Amino acid sequence: MSLTESESENIPAVLLISTHGAYREKVYTNTPDNMNIKKINAVILGTINYLSNHDAISVASMISSMIKDGQLNNIEDGSIWIQTILELIEKESNSLINQPLDKMYINNSDRAYQIHDFNNNAKILNKTYITYNDETSTQIESNNNNKILLFNQGQQVDLMTLVDTNLRVNASTYSKELQLSDILTYLNHLNITNVIIIDLSCSTMDCVDNRQLRRMNRQLEYGGTNISGYKRKIKKKSKKTKTTKKTKIYTKCQNARRTTCKINRKKKCKK
Repeated sequence: MSLTESESENIPAVLLISTHGAYREKVYTNTPDNMNIKKINAVILGTINYLSNHDAISVASMISSMIKDGQLNNIEDGSIWIQTILELIEKESNSLINQPLDKMYINNSDRAYQIHDFNNNAKILNKTYITYNDETSTQIESNNNNKILLFNQGQQVDLMTLVDTNLRVNASTYSKELQLSDILTYLNHLNITNVIIIDLSCSTMDCVDNRQLRRMNRQLEYGGTNISGYKRKIKKKSKKTKTTKKTKIYTKCQNARRTTCKINRKKKCKK
């Protein structure tokens, strides 16, 4: 069944991130106008992720197959399809890890692969994605790990290889860096209006304390996009007046007046 012109325009692009990742500062950026984003995070804020070379290749292959089969023609249904398959891959891969897992990763495994909506100039926490030269040089060219792959209009491109002024090269650590704000700007230049972002990178965040981290994760989990604006409601405690002989007499008189008023009202109503 062929798609109409409007349906073809609404087919989402897919961005698969399998690099290193970190929130180095608590800095926010705004998503472009007229851009709808479904962001699927492998882990919550402040958590590392375990991603094997095999899993990264499997996810990229799965995305390509789903696009060919027409399963990603809609951003809503497509994001749920991807989330379901990612959860299945996660269960299989965790059983094969031969090293002690991070405590926070284990305790929050039930919160993995949450889908977050960022639509039309929404506020989003900026993130830095990193690749190291010694890792990329040892990988095969056809390998889909340690990349930022954009699947759009039948093409597949690694954004980390694009010659762009926003791509930062760190000579001391032999690494390349690209921020989420730069990626969104690039997607906007391509006139992409719907995109599913699959973020398989770590989400370490050493710039805030644990209390702030928990608050930000709660705000994201319960549907808030403005994660800097979350404030905990504190109930004000009412001050209790000390009971003395005078206050007892006054309270008794007040209660008596109220009772008398109620009786008089009832009598008037009966008349």
